Amino acid sequence: MKRILAFGATLVAFTLPVAACGEKAGGGNGTGAAASPSPSPSPKPAEVLAKAAAATEGKNLKFTLKFEGETADCVHDATSKGTSITAGTGDEKFEFLFFPGTIYMKNILTSGKFFKIDMSKVKATSDFRVLEDPLFARSFLATATDVKADAAGAYSGTLDLTKVTGAAKQAADVLAKDAGAKATAIPFTATVDAQGRLASFTTTFPGADDGKDMPWELKIQEIGGTATVAQPAPSTVTEFPASEYDDL
Repeated sequence: MKRILAFGATLVAFTLPVAACGEKAGGGNGTGAAASPSPSPSPKPAEVLAKAAAATEGKNLKFTLKFEGETADCVHDATSKGTSITAGTGDEKFEFLFFPGTIYMKNILTSGKFFKIDMSKVKATSDFRVLEDPLFARSFLATATDVKADAAGAYSGTLDLTKVTGAAKQAADVLAKDAGAKATAIPFTATVDAQGRLASFTTTFPGADDGKDMPWELKIQEIGGTATVAQPAPSTVTEFPASEYDDL
């Protein structure tokens, strides 16, 4: 059980799909009847990435997540607000379903069965709390600093986990605790496709893997397509043992 939980915490904590934004045209500000309107200023790189993150709200997403040589296939259903993550093969295959306030973890010992984890029962200081908001990257990018455009469609900057607010604050607080003094300036890179959508996002969370640094890479494959992530049938769900919550 502990091995499954450790894998889940490592894998799902860094499921942060982010994507897509379009630039808005600004108005001119001529000073006289014969004056030509001035071109609107180009958006700053940080604004481009913040808008890209916000633009994923309410969209179906398909993406892959890579960490420590593992690649997970991920789907987010905007209607059900569920996210599914699968990784591994055979006896090493894992599956997780995430819904607001609830995580379903496939029990590999009983085919087709899930453990239901009630996040309200997980300690506020637990590292497992980082799983509570799989899409926390939206808020992370909104507070990115020192963002610059390195080339066409390529950006870099730093994340300040101590400035994250809203639903993602819990994840940021846990990751900041692991990162220590490095929490205020975590380097990241990102690429944006021809449609202005975030195509990839790469960073390393210091100390997030039992004290070791955690490399993380997201690649978005599809935005707005068909995606279905449903709650498991009640007959396939077992409540997570109350005695195990203290170990999460």
